[in-house]
Amino acid sequence: GELGVLQQNGRYLLVTAELLAQAEAIFAQAVALKVDPNAPADADPYADPQYQVPDDLVW
Repeated sequence: GELGVLQQNGRYLLVTAELLAQAEAIFAQAVALKVDPNAPADADPYADPQYQVPDDLVW
């Protein structure tokens, strides 16, 4: 929620949330990514025990 992404002429710009809000007010179509810092986090699909790495695994 502290950063966002704007798109302009096929290029992507990483900007602060403040600048993203200003750009959104002027030209909302330029906002490529805006994250809501208050949105609930998704459950981690790899928290399931079936994805745990065995202790005896040799690489």
